[in-house]
Amino acid sequence: MQEADLKTELPPAPTATGKIYAALCKAQAAFTTIKKSGSMSYQGKLFHYATLDDILAGVKPALNSNGLFLSQDVRCIRTSAETSVGVKTIVVHESGERLESAEIYMPVEQGRGNRAQAFGSARTYACRYSLASFLGISAEDDTDGNVPGMPPEPPAPRTPARGAVKSQSFEPEDIPY
Repeated sequence: MQEADLKTELPPAPTATGKIYAALCKAQAAFTTIKKSGSMSYQGKLFHYATLDDILAGVKPALNSNGLFLSQDVRCIRTSAETSVGVKTIVVHESGERLESAEIYMPVEQGRGNRAQAFGSARTYACRYSLASFLGISAEDDTDGNVPGMPPEPPAPRTPARGAVKSQSFEPEDIPY
């Protein structure tokens, strides 16, 4: 089966009149706190993240009750170098207005498990990242810039002991802008 056999095209969306934006605003205000039931350990640290099911459970009721339908267009992309999954998140309003995310690509890692499992894993990651990004959801622990494999940021400066800092006054012209 070729990529063209699997791809379906949606009809062009009507020009957005603002109905979809108003509905998304109401829906986003009604999103529940997204659980982070997934976890993984990396280099001795435990990280928590929202699974795709966690995100869907937190957003679909609010989207649907505001006349919004959520879909994700998933496709397989094969090149001579690699196979990857492409995902677009699509939100359609009952008026027919539609918004689409940019397509996100996730490489399918070969060599671990069978090919169907590798594709499924890449698909789940891509769907989760696309959905969270498109809807403005924090789906992972905030590592505060400390990415695994990168050196941690230097510690914050300490606050001097009480009385160790002399009070100074500045005139407005002394302050560089």
